[in-house]
Amino acid sequence: MYGKPDERETHPMGGNYDRPSYEGGGSTTTYPFETWFYRYLAGVGSGIEIEFVDRPAAVNIGLRAMPTKKMRS
Repeated sequence: MYGKPDERETHPMGGNYDRPSYEGGGSTTTYPFETWFYRYLAGVGSGIEIEFVDRPAAVNIGLRAMPTKKMRS
């Protein structure tokens, strides 16, 4: 849809994750996820992050609506 991201952060196994301050900081355990960062997307804006989370029992990998969706309870 938007093409190759400018940067990509991958966590294919999930597990321990140190959250950045804009996600509340601290450590947590996550499902596998990947974050794509775009410096600019025409018609969307600047500094765009799209995060894909692979949750168990999910039929498809989905986009994250909230940072906490990648965290295991």
